Amino acid sequence: MAFPALNRVAELNARFGHLFETFGVKPKIVVEHQLLKIRFEDKARTRFLPVELQFRNEEPRDDWDGVWLVTDEYEEVEIGANDWTWHCFDDEESVEYLTQDTDLAMECIERELTNAKLAYNGAGFGKETWNDNFAMAYPYLTEALCMQEGVEVLCERHEGVEGYEFTSSVGVDWRVAFEPGIASIFMNAEKVATFPPDNPDFLTNYFLGVFTFKENPRQEPKI
Repeated sequence: MAFPALNRVAELNARFGHLFETFGVKPKIVVEHQLLKIRFEDKARTRFLPVELQFRNEEPRDDWDGVWLVTDEYEEVEIGANDWTWHCFDDEESVEYLTQDTDLAMECIERELTNAKLAYNGAGFGKETWNDNFAMAYPYLTEALCMQEGVEVLCERHEGVEGYEFTSSVGVDWRVAFEPGIASIFMNAEKVATFPPDNPDFLTNYFLGVFTFKENPRQEPKI
């Protein structure tokens, strides 16, 4: 761990400690792909600010010269009939190159930290989610329900696990829950199938098959 990076963390804590306390995060030194970085996250890595500092110097320097200020860009996408918002990070990012001018570096960092919106790994809160697998499954599920008249797909969260709920046109209650590493399908509160959460095609095929069999999951769906 480079001592200059530790000095930068000390500077950040001295200058922006009040912001970190408000957001519930702290600056942390990490190494990713042999690149030294400072990230802003909580101890459990459940919440973070989409801002990081990357040390691009070939030789360690005890100032901000050669440090990149990188902010991830994201868009807000509405999902579910009950108006949830998916915070979708895209491949865009803004990059600012800091110099040895400490005051200017602090000004740039403060601007990005102040404007940043707290993000979450996995489940979010309220009607907001950062769970990509959960959110990306929404159009696949609605595609499978296109022939089910009057059916609304609602987003929900039970004990931190996000998922979808809907009642079919014949009155059967369905739930699709996205836990870390596995997604499960429930029919009238009974688990009837599991699938990899990053395979949303399964949802389309499963429910098209189930509805073809008149909602009898005991029979093999046409997958």
